[in-house]
Amino acid sequence: MTNTQESKLHRMGVLISLFERYQAEVNSIPALSRFVLSFTEIRKRIEETHPLQAMSRTGITSNKNDIREDLALQALTISGALHSYASENKLIELSERYKLSLSSYTKVSTAYFKELCLELITDARTYAEKLTDYGVNGAFIEQFATKLENFKITVSEPRNAVVKITYATSYLKDLFAQSDEIVLSHFDKLMIQFKNTRPNFYREYQSARIIENRGVRHIQKSDSPITESQVS
Repeated sequence: MTNTQESKLHRMGVLISLFERYQAEVNSIPALSRFVLSFTEIRKRIEETHPLQAMSRTGITSNKNDIREDLALQALTISGALHSYASENKLIELSERYKLSLSSYTKVSTAYFKELCLELITDARTYAEKLTDYGVNGAFIEQFATKLENFKITVSEPRNAVVKITYATSYLKDLFAQSDEIVLSHFDKLMIQFKNTRPNFYREYQSARIIENRGVRHIQKSDSPITESQVS
């Protein structure tokens, strides 16, 4: 949320508090009451959407890197056991396939890393009983497989976060536009009725709207609060 939007959200709260204090007057004009309810609901939606827009991708990326580092160490453990078993039993092709170093897992793209791990899991499951002698049992292999699935989900989270943040930013802009429309087209117009009948209510509203216009300098003169000359 921008500084301007933060300020506008605060000013929306000021108007809502004013309407709550003059509830009887608001209820005396059904349309005004209806627009106040809509205005209040819009503010609620803004407050609900803001955390979504403000969500950080940094923590997600950091978590992804931590999981991958842990997976790479486990992958090296399993591939090392496979290499040792294959070498001892003269399984040349299998031995060569797992003649790997840690960088074989850490210095490759995420897509290729996942391929390497999936192939590793297939071979490890095939030779699971044999690998027990080499320090890797079936439970370790399945734990690795589960972590890989979790990693695949985590990898997609930053992309999903971007989509959510983009949607929230656009939705907030639309909500603020709706709130402006209610203020300019309905509150400003309907509040004129209280100038003589409930002058305190009218003056307090005018004061709140003056603050609003000072905070949002791009509002045109024609959209400013009602002046004395306009209603005299």
